[in-house]
Amino acid sequence: VSAELPNVKFVHVWRRLARMMLVKSQEEIEVIRHCANAGEKMSEAFVAAARPGMTEADVYAQAMAAAFTGGANSAALIIQSGPDNPAWGFPDWLVRPARSRTLDRGDIVQSELFPTYGLMETQQQVCVSLGKMHPVHQKAAEVAREAYDVGLEKMRVGTTFGEVDDAMTDV
Repeated sequence: VSAELPNVKFVHVWRRLARMMLVKSQEEIEVIRHCANAGEKMSEAFVAAARPGMTEADVYAQAMAAAFTGGANSAALIIQSGPDNPAWGFPDWLVRPARSRTLDRGDIVQSELFPTYGLMETQQQVCVSLGKMHPVHQKAAEVAREAYDVGLEKMRVGTTFGEVDDAMTDV
């Protein structure tokens, strides 16, 4: 680009622009709060629906319905399940001709939710264990909770995201 536009001076403005975009008005904060509340309702519906014998599609439908009845939107959500499924992404049945997987005892059902409201988006992560958790999953849940608690404690006005991240990563 510089070779094609030799008389143009390019200036880095992304930090200043990002700082301006990160500041939210009271109205935007209320919109985000509404969106996050819709995501919480989606999470609750997801957890309630994730039972042996239900399909991924059943759980998906309940979570999406909760978004809509909560006055929000969601274009899609990510859901994967299985006893040892490390995958992340849209389920096979949303992207190719395949049947929705039926949940079984011992499965881990994981999801990422994307509720939107007023052109704002929040994201929620949900992971449900159907039955006794494998010790590796149990340890991961304990570490995630500890990191979350550390992050909440560290998050104060004037603290940078990097400082919060460093504290959570040290867990």
